[in-house]
Amino acid sequence: MESILDECVASGLPQLYLKWHYRSRHESLIAFSNYHYYDNRLITFPSPQEHSPRFGVQWRYLPEALYDRAKSRTNRAEAEAVTAEIVRRLSDTEECRRSIGVVTLNMTQQLLIEDLLEEARRNHPHIDPFFSNEQSEPVFVKNLENVQGDQRDVIMLSVCYGPDQQGRLSMNFGPLNRIGGERRLNVAVTRAKEQVVVFSGLRADQIDLSRTKAVGVMHLKTYLDYAERGPRAIAEATSLNTAADFDSSFEQDVWNALTEKGWNVKTQVGCSGYRINLAVCHPQDAGRYLLGIECDGATYHRLRVARDRDRLREAVLRNLGWNIHRIWSTDWWRSRKSEIEKLESALKKALQNDVRSPSAAKPETQKSEEPKIAAIPAAPANHKNNLSQNHMEELVLPRTLPTLAGQQTYASYSAETMWGNANDFYEKKTDKSIRQALLDVVNAEGPLAYNRLLRSVAGLWGIKRITAHVEKRLESLLPPNQIVMDRTENGIFVWPLKIKPAEYEIFRVSAEDDPNSRAIDEIPPQEIGNAILAILQQQISLPKSDLIRETACCFGFKRTSENMQAIIDGVIFSLCQNKGCIEEEGNIRCTM
Repeated sequence: MESILDECVASGLPQLYLKWHYRSRHESLIAFSNYHYYDNRLITFPSPQEHSPRFGVQWRYLPEALYDRAKSRTNRAEAEAVTAEIVRRLSDTEECRRSIGVVTLNMTQQLLIEDLLEEARRNHPHIDPFFSNEQSEPVFVKNLENVQGDQRDVIMLSVCYGPDQQGRLSMNFGPLNRIGGERRLNVAVTRAKEQVVVFSGLRADQIDLSRTKAVGVMHLKTYLDYAERGPRAIAEATSLNTAADFDSSFEQDVWNALTEKGWNVKTQVGCSGYRINLAVCHPQDAGRYLLGIECDGATYHRLRVARDRDRLREAVLRNLGWNIHRIWSTDWWRSRKSEIEKLESALKKALQNDVRSPSAAKPETQKSEEPKIAAIPAAPANHKNNLSQNHMEELVLPRTLPTLAGQQTYASYSAETMWGNANDFYEKKTDKSIRQALLDVVNAEGPLAYNRLLRSVAGLWGIKRITAHVEKRLESLLPPNQIVMDRTENGIFVWPLKIKPAEYEIFRVSAEDDPNSRAIDEIPPQEIGNAILAILQQQISLPKSDLIRETACCFGFKRTSENMQAIIDGVIFSLCQNKGCIEEEGNIRCTM
């Protein structure tokens, strides 16, 4: 079965589309997928940064990059360019605050980039902390087969495929040639919150669609064209009017009033069904909008309920960085002069409050050939510490509560000596030892995250990186009759056979000096739930935000990332669904 969703649709099950899109902080990140996969039904929101080197889709064409089709099936020049860009960004005091992910179109390119990054981490030790699981969003390298569910501020897409040393271009693009390849491409290009950087030695016009009927390849050609030429590549293939006119004579009158006073004003900013009626360009930075103006025209009346029209829509726009000023048509026709004065006042206020000047923005466009090693801050505990309010992690205050009911100390597995070396690991004679090591770690730490189990056991043979080959070897030696695999929304957790998940009543906290403390996604939901119930039994009732902070603090975390909040919030939701808790007027209380 290629898709459960397709099976459900074919069976005639009712459909309900989730139309509002929040992840992308620049509309160009979702415009391609909105057109190709969602029939332009997604309601997306334009960014106040129309042209910025920090946002949107960026094209990096590498004419010297060749695909080694005959041997390694990699593109080394692309991989080296991606690695160099990651080192540059992590060495920059501003750029290092943004999380990074790499997505490749095949596994061999993924492994090559991982190897180059390991070498870069040895040569540039200051970037090593950004790869640690202690980060809320560490650097990852994945391929389009396994990147589902991940997101980062910046995604670097390595196309890999392209002309070989003889200049020949095969129409074999790996997973994209298969049925459903276009869905994998959709996932890959929508993982970014702020920016996608496309590294490619292949241009769209080199892909000959007469030689293939694969939808995934057709969409790759369009995406490469989109990355290089921008929204006009989609506009040429869609009925969307990118130079849309006014919704009403009211909007045109507002536009006339502003342009007469010398302001540069654009109409219908955006490329989905929702657009900002009028946007005033920043007088000192043409790539940014100073003020968005909402008029109660056709766009306003198309939205079904007042909640969509007003509170939610404006909240999303302000979160993206827009300054919003609303004008009601009735007020405009009754007192045009007064409304113009209010509008001018809003523009002046927005200009005064603007913290960015051309001199401050200039460094963003400068390119650095070498990492700025001298400007590196001390190795950070978390690279998100100094983000803007929209991305800031909330500080968790130290716990003042006594030890809670059910709280125990988490004991990491430790071995006095190594069990072997990397060469031994793949020998048939080592099967029994690996199987025993797997069982020992599960019995010592279980329940534990599946990926933590793999790291712990591989480490006993000196293996630090869990490649697909390592994972396959360990998975084949798991003792199925002596462990229980529990698949949850947060990942796979491995339990000793003697412990039943449904009867588990404790939660474990790592000691402060434990170097192998668990990340939030390595803690079973049952433990998180037990900690939540213990807190509520002591506190009786708490606002959800306070309960999330207290729970994070229970497990020794100093800050709550977006991912951590989402995981804990999901457990709270499950407890409420299962009648362990109840939510009343924003407060959560225990019912057990």
